Amino acid sequence: MTQIRQNPASADPSATLQATLPGLGACLLTIALGLLSGTACAGNRDLTAIANVSVLTMTRDAVLDKQTVLIEQGKITAIGPAGRLKIPANATVIDGSGQFLMPGLVDFHTHPRGDTELAAFRQYGVTRIVALGGELLGWHADARGLAAGSLPRIVSSTRPVDGYPPLGSNYYSLDQVADVAVALAGEQAGGAGVVKVYSNLSVPVLQEVALQAHGLGMPVIGHTPWNSAAADALDGQIDVVAHGEELFQYLGETAADADIAAVISRMKRHRVALVPNIVAYALMEQQAYGIADMLKDAQREQLSPTSYQEWLPRNNAYANRQDLDKFRGVLAAGMDKLKRITHAADQAGVTLLAGTDAPSFGYSGTSLLDELGLLSQSGLSNYQVLRTATANAAQVFSRFKKLPSHFGTLEPGQDADLILLAANPLQDLAALRQNRGVMIAGHWFSPPQLERDRLANRNQALAAQHIVDQYEDLLTHERIDDLIALLKPLPAGGFPKFSSSVVFRDVNRLAAAGKPELAIRLLSAAEAHIVVTPNYHNVLGGLKWKAGDKPGAQMEYRAVLAKMPGNAQALAGLAKLAAAAPDAK
Repeated sequence: MTQIRQNPASADPSATLQATLPGLGACLLTIALGLLSGTACAGNRDLTAIANVSVLTMTRDAVLDKQTVLIEQGKITAIGPAGRLKIPANATVIDGSGQFLMPGLVDFHTHPRGDTELAAFRQYGVTRIVALGGELLGWHADARGLAAGSLPRIVSSTRPVDGYPPLGSNYYSLDQVADVAVALAGEQAGGAGVVKVYSNLSVPVLQEVALQAHGLGMPVIGHTPWNSAAADALDGQIDVVAHGEELFQYLGETAADADIAAVISRMKRHRVALVPNIVAYALMEQQAYGIADMLKDAQREQLSPTSYQEWLPRNNAYANRQDLDKFRGVLAAGMDKLKRITHAADQAGVTLLAGTDAPSFGYSGTSLLDELGLLSQSGLSNYQVLRTATANAAQVFSRFKKLPSHFGTLEPGQDADLILLAANPLQDLAALRQNRGVMIAGHWFSPPQLERDRLANRNQALAAQHIVDQYEDLLTHERIDDLIALLKPLPAGGFPKFSSSVVFRDVNRLAAAGKPELAIRLLSAAEAHIVVTPNYHNVLGGLKWKAGDKPGAQMEYRAVLAKMPGNAQALAGLAKLAAAAPDAK
């Protein structure tokens, strides 16, 4: 028997559905009321119909009214007028009357640290993310398995490839052209789909990175190196600039319109896409001046313990800036530049991509919705804004053979990653905040399911943050033995429980205070609970050297090179050891 529940968004839902779905022997899910979740239906979860819905294909600036969309085995198989397109009798049917269906959103610049943050992306209709810190490569195997399930799809970068010295503790430091090929092949074998490059990379190494990455079918995404000219970085070396801010170095103090036009023209000529990332720039100000208020926001409940620890005032790089009084003025001028760059890029036809850096600066999911609003303020039409978070991402990926590209538009053959909205976002982007359900790989998440997940994640996140608070309290009061006692019994596995960058900094401070042995004990106790890249051994090597254990230091540096061939930090460590003790083997 067909189950029909009234949809308040439809003037006469029963009549509409009976006319649209004559003789339907399927289970109807009325998502407008949110009465059932997809798993509560007796229908086939691998065969779904979204009926009588308005469709935004994102192939043109228009709406197709009263359509039925069929989904099977995670793919869109058919779209047609309601009442004409036959729905299989064993399909699960979702009533879309009075609502709008569009492709799920893509956040092209993220740094997820845990499952609560991944679930928060999904909560706000983000069905695919690009993780640009190599996060996926550093998670434990069980965490990677969870991330590959019903959470947003992830394309992970390599660990950020930087020069020497690298600007981050977990970066892959390379300063020799000869080491690039083996390094990138290893990162791809570990699960990377794109190459992330960073600011201290030399021009020759960047050029070799581009050559090898493209040969492996991977795009190069990231920062334009500080020591290169626009011609070096933007003439085919970088495929996607990860921040509009990166272009500031080419524009001079005034950022004249002619200078902006020249850089944008070069990007257009070489098919370089741009992630304006305006929201990250806006959130830097909040991190610097209002972090206490940000941490009082109800969304704090989504933060992984890693992000939470890095946001805390003691560890927050923005809140601890020495030039804080001048910083607000710098940000205000930069915001104006960013919007002008974004507008010029849009007018010139440069491919724009929506990205946020979440949760480095702001909350997952809502940061993307805020970014789309800022893109609108930069002069893009609503259709152009929506494409930055849908079709444009697939368009960039389609140029590289190793990346998925069957997403971003609502057409047969595309991945069934979808969001259902109460209103039309082409008319008002605020409609994106009226989410009535999310589908990822054909799996439907109704509003009740999303709310249940949110509450479960809230409890999990707050419990993990409480342990971070204990760490911070013990560290602040220099009760290191008690801190080690806290860390040792914590269960291993899953997502990281603490920030590796914070832990590395803390142990290095202990060593600098003349306590290298205590620092080693703390780092060893934390090992199972942080992201352990091979660079962990670089830190441990430095600590062992300060403790007088040169053979142990050598062993740690060689352990890095076994997993990260050519790692310049490890090579430098070995060279310094050899210089200090020429007979060291």
